[in-house]
Amino acid sequence: MTLRPNEVTFFAALFDYHMGVRGHTNLTLSEAIRAPTDFDRRSFGFWRVGKTKPQQRKSLALLRKVEDNFGLPEGYFARSLLLGRSPSRQNTAQVNPSQQRAFRWHLPEDFDERSPDERQEILSWVSANVLPCTTEYGKYQKQFTRNPFAVVFPELVSLVEARYPRRRQALLKEWRESEGIPEQ
Repeated sequence: MTLRPNEVTFFAALFDYHMGVRGHTNLTLSEAIRAPTDFDRRSFGFWRVGKTKPQQRKSLALLRKVEDNFGLPEGYFARSLLLGRSPSRQNTAQVNPSQQRAFRWHLPEDFDERSPDERQEILSWVSANVLPCTTEYGKYQKQFTRNPFAVVFPELVSLVEARYPRRRQALLKEWRESEGIPEQ
């Protein structure tokens, strides 16, 4: 998540304070918690200034290591993040990417901690009641958007042809033939 410039979050201020008090740099903190080699140490700097915040599981796991290293209680930084909803990505992977935000929004905060049966029941409910084309209105809308219609004014045909030469000419020719209107 990228934040607007000069927008320092509570998490950023807290993280910066604890790193500063202990005299850590991105490099020293990375070494102290034994961060994986593929972790970009600059992320700590981005977290400090509020440019980004940890959201992925990998980053949150590192944040727990930082809490341990600093001697802070578990969840100290996570509570300041106000992450809100964080459903399992694997459970929403089968959903169309354009619908994932709506899908995740309707999952409970403790979704990951629930039993597989409960999670499946929740996923089924969201699919049936929230996603487009599954509600009655969605089915109605889907049915009528499949049947396009148009109001054609024969007097304006020449203007349309001038504006949209190739595609419109082909469509207009097809329409004229279906209506029995001779070529102009």
